[in-house]
Amino acid sequence: MISQSEMSDYTLSLKLERELLFLEDPYQAQRELSTPITLEAVLQQGAANKQLRMTPKQRSLLALDIASSIIQLRKTGWSSPAFSSKVIKCILGSNGTSARVSTTPFIEQMAELSRATSPGSEPKAALLELAILLLEIWHHETLEMWATEAGFGETSTIRERLVAATEWLDTTAAEFPIHYLEAVEQCLSLCVQRSREWDDDDFLRLYCENVVKPLHMSCEIW
Repeated sequence: MISQSEMSDYTLSLKLERELLFLEDPYQAQRELSTPITLEAVLQQGAANKQLRMTPKQRSLLALDIASSIIQLRKTGWSSPAFSSKVIKCILGSNGTSARVSTTPFIEQMAELSRATSPGSEPKAALLELAILLLEIWHHETLEMWATEAGFGETSTIRERLVAATEWLDTTAAEFPIHYLEAVEQCLSLCVQRSREWDDDDFLRLYCENVVKPLHMSCEIW
C-alpha cells in the first residue's frame, strides 16, 4: 500500500509497503502490535531461544507468501523481487516476544515515481535469494549464522551465496518436508540454468509448478 507521499521539486516520493499476510486468526489484526523488526532478527531470536520460533505451519505459510509475492512484484520496478531476510520486516504480537503470536511480514521501500518504469532484478538473483530465504526460514537461522558455525567462509558475493546455499541444502536435506525440499531444490536448479526474463511465460510456468505449487502442498500437511 502507499502509506506516504510528498511533492518535492516536481518529484513524487512514495513510501511503499507490500504486506505478505499469513494471519490465521482474523482478530489478530486488532491486537496491539510491536515495532517492526527484520525477518533476520526474528530468525536470530528463534535460533537463540526455541520458544520464540515460528511453528512449522507458520514457516510454510511465510515461505509460500514470499514466493507468491515475487511473481506479483517481478516487473513493477517499485521493489526488487530478490528479497532477503534483511529486507523483509515483521510485526510481532502484543507481547513482542514470540513470533507465534502473530507475525505479519512486509517489505518497505522508498522509491521515486520514475522508478515505476524500471525493471525488477533478473530472475536468477531472485531465485537464489528465495532459495536462501527458504533455507533460513525452515532452519530458523540466517545463512551467515550457518556459514560461521560450519566454518564455510564468506557469503557476500553471488557465487559464494550459491555455493553456500547448495552446501547447506545438501547437509540438511533430511530435515525438510518433501514438498518444501522440492521447492528449494528447484529454486537452485532454475537459478543455474540459462538466463530468463520475467515476461517469459514458460519460465513463469516452471516457477509456479516447481516452486509455488510445492510450497502450497507443503502448507497442506500442517
